Amino acid sequence: MKVCQDNNGMIWVATEDGLNRYDGSKFIVFRNIPGDSTSLASNLVNTINVDSKGRTFIGSYAGLQLHDPATDTFSPLAKTPDGQTFASAINDLIFRKNGEIIVIGNKVGRIVKADNKGIVIEPAFTDHPEIEYVHNGIEDIDGDLWLLKEEMGTYRLDSDNNIYRYFGRPGDPVLTSITIGRNGVIYAGSMKHGLFQFDKKSDKFIPVNTPNNDHSFVKELYTDVNGEIYLATDGRGLKVFNPMSNKISDVKFGNGDLDYHKQKVHSVTKDDSNNLWLGIYQKGLVMLPAHPNSFKYIGHKSVANNVIGSNCVTTMCRDANGILWVGIDNDGVYGVNPDGTQHAHYLNPVPEVVINIFEDSRQNLWLGTYLNGAGILNRKTGQIEFIKLHDIYNRDVQRCYAFSEDNKGNIWIATMGQGLFSYNLDTKTTKHCDDLLGKIESWICTLHYSPANDVLYLGTYSGLYKIENPSGDRKISQFSPSSIIYSMLESKSGIIWVASSNGLIRFDPKTNSEKLYTTENGLPSNVIYAIQEDDASSLWISMNAGLAQFNPEKETFTTFYVEEGLQSNEFYKNASFKDANGTIYFGGMNGITYFNPKNVIIPGRKWTVRITDFYVHGNAIKAGMKSGSRTIIKTPVFKAQEFKLAHTDNSFSIEFGTREYNRPESLIYRYSLDNEKWIDLPHGTNAVNFSDMSPGNHTLRIVAVDNGIQSDESVITINIAPVWYNSWWTKLIYLIIVLGVIYYAYYVIQMRARRKREAIERNYEAQINEAKLQFFINISHEIRTPMTLVMSPLQKLMASDTTAPSTETPNEFCDL
Repeated sequence: MKVCQDNNGMIWVATEDGLNRYDGSKFIVFRNIPGDSTSLASNLVNTINVDSKGRTFIGSYAGLQLHDPATDTFSPLAKTPDGQTFASAINDLIFRKNGEIIVIGNKVGRIVKADNKGIVIEPAFTDHPEIEYVHNGIEDIDGDLWLLKEEMGTYRLDSDNNIYRYFGRPGDPVLTSITIGRNGVIYAGSMKHGLFQFDKKSDKFIPVNTPNNDHSFVKELYTDVNGEIYLATDGRGLKVFNPMSNKISDVKFGNGDLDYHKQKVHSVTKDDSNNLWLGIYQKGLVMLPAHPNSFKYIGHKSVANNVIGSNCVTTMCRDANGILWVGIDNDGVYGVNPDGTQHAHYLNPVPEVVINIFEDSRQNLWLGTYLNGAGILNRKTGQIEFIKLHDIYNRDVQRCYAFSEDNKGNIWIATMGQGLFSYNLDTKTTKHCDDLLGKIESWICTLHYSPANDVLYLGTYSGLYKIENPSGDRKISQFSPSSIIYSMLESKSGIIWVASSNGLIRFDPKTNSEKLYTTENGLPSNVIYAIQEDDASSLWISMNAGLAQFNPEKETFTTFYVEEGLQSNEFYKNASFKDANGTIYFGGMNGITYFNPKNVIIPGRKWTVRITDFYVHGNAIKAGMKSGSRTIIKTPVFKAQEFKLAHTDNSFSIEFGTREYNRPESLIYRYSLDNEKWIDLPHGTNAVNFSDMSPGNHTLRIVAVDNGIQSDESVITINIAPVWYNSWWTKLIYLIIVLGVIYYAYYVIQMRARRKREAIERNYEAQINEAKLQFFINISHEIRTPMTLVMSPLQKLMASDTTAPSTETPNEFCDL
């Protein structure tokens, strides 16, 4: 197993069953796919190396490949210059100062070309045939190459191509790893002989002698930026060597669930946030945060602190002798000494299920049980003296959930379903507060007595009850009737803080006013189980979704989760305690989380949000993929700023993340689409779904909030193409058609108007001509009629005149 971080911040893990990549929100596993030339060539991956250009090389049992981040595919296996496959298992790469990349494995070569189309490797150091089957190597500050061949020895090749051998004879140390420390000093590790340092003057490897000399079984060496040498050992855990002090110390990891002394650490590296990543054989990947919190643990997951059984912690109390008494579901009561060792385990006659443990002012240790009522425990013998409690029907009380002592020596006892009882320490008599029946809820979860005001508070299934002067003339008030109250705390300022099923309630007894804090105010859950106040007046709150610190002045929440050392994210109702030293204890499903708030680091920093995946129809989008006829993106998804989708792909999911690898679930992501209202996603949610998006450009803005510190906005654009009949070119055609129709209609109208005008003009001309003709006819008639009257007598006269011969006919005369 080998761990590496690439230039994009991704964590890569080489395993014997494929290649794993962690992007801050999820792991993606790459394996060989038969018949797919772009998949991993072999599932047995030996090494991952990233060069100065950001290229990620994958060395496996089958050979060397290059990862394409845009398409999440792998190049063909490296070839030789003549086109043959470079047939060699690849163990490591050496990036030299002169730009050369040396490939080491069964064969040793030099990369002459590397791109997404393939890698070309030419043989290297052919004049030194002994340089083969190399396991590990580096280049030192002088430019010399150091090549480890394990049992065959270690070789140094200087700049003049001279070769020198170290070890390799029977009985010699076998070097398994080599690194360069502070000031260029070379260190090497051996499985049997521990850590060595190379001495240039004597040209020898000299064992590093430390006070304890416990540094054998070295599997891998890693030098951090501070010059410290980490020793990953095979069965001795992780160690760190400080060259300045010449001391080797153990690096503790795990929340007690691993015996770090015996772990087989095969790989170690640090990321750009200074988190330490360990590849542990047979266990997996472990990340040690750069600034771990000081949460401590008691429970079955701890090898050293497994002193309280394996069931859920229901209650806790530290007595006057310093013994921590712990109620375990179905496993009685455990006592834990101040040094963490088991003091006692009482079961039978102590009932199996103890719900509450309480020590009164006279150092009696009270037990409230689920089926056996209340009793006082004899801490030496484990015997229990049960207190007889009977309700108004003379039935035995079975379920006692809480105790509280007032300033008059009365022990108040809360029961489930049978109301409130009191026990007087002087008279040793019990009393059922039957006068309260019908006035208060009889299902009581918790109690708190405020001595300053002589007020008894009851947390019930019907909210909070305030009983003033509980031993006298009682005055009863009810608040938050819709909430189930699990626990209460009176702060130094006199405010009653209430853990409820609906959130955190701030109750001011002076004004009887309430204020509710919920997930809308930053809580990861509205189900609050227990509350404690630290010496700085901050509140610590256990829930069913982790642990939170609340600053009452700023009204801000800081959340913590199981990854930071908590027993679990699920705690238990009213299972908390604060001792005289200020140490706070919370119980839950897997044991006890305890801490001193002064030592807890409040995390939070400004992150950069990036898109980690974009899903369409459940398929992760890669560069070059199509949506309809459109190319969705041309770059890796985490670098893409615009996504182009067809109208049929207008429903999609977007997943985002940061480089917060330590506690990603504590981040709150917020997003805004098209400048609308910002929407907060729940804790631990880093994805958002969109359905039936309208065509056009949509702008998505995303930020991450880490304990009140907000990142800069990351902005992407999603362009959704319209349906074909709504596309711009279709609309242009529609416009052309409409304009054509309008033009044609206009043309027809104009033609009709012109024809009409022409018809009118022709008709008018015809009428004029007719009128002219009629006029001339009329004129002709008017003239012809008088002439006829004249011609007729003239003709008669001429016919009767016989004296003169006529030379013209009457008609000719008439025509004249």
